[in-house]
Amino acid sequence: MRKILYSPGYGAGWSSWMNVPAYFACTYQPIIDALENNELLLPGNVDEDYAQITDYHPSVQSFIKECQEKYNKTPYLGGIKNLSIHYCDDNTLVSIKCFDGSESVKENMNREGFF
Repeated sequence: MRKILYSPGYGAGWSSWMNVPAYFACTYQPIIDALENNELLLPGNVDEDYAQITDYHPSVQSFIKECQEKYNKTPYLGGIKNLSIHYCDDNTLVSIKCFDGSESVKENMNREGFF
């Protein structure tokens, strides 16, 4: 089963607003694990636009560090408070669609633009 991170809430999209490859952001396993364990990625009283790295869950701190190492970029973390997991079959291709920051996951087997 594939697990894809996406941000369904309006405001800022997770991968669609990300400045690192969407595939990396959407499939980052430590964040998926944290969400499946019902752990908060950012405390509810902290605004993601003003958060310090130490405010984030260790999985997010790891994500930030890996983005800096692999892509030489600090990732934009908009949409992190609304992150959800989309479950699909292993061989299903997906694409993230965004409208006003609200993302949705589209599935398709043989189409360009999907990963």
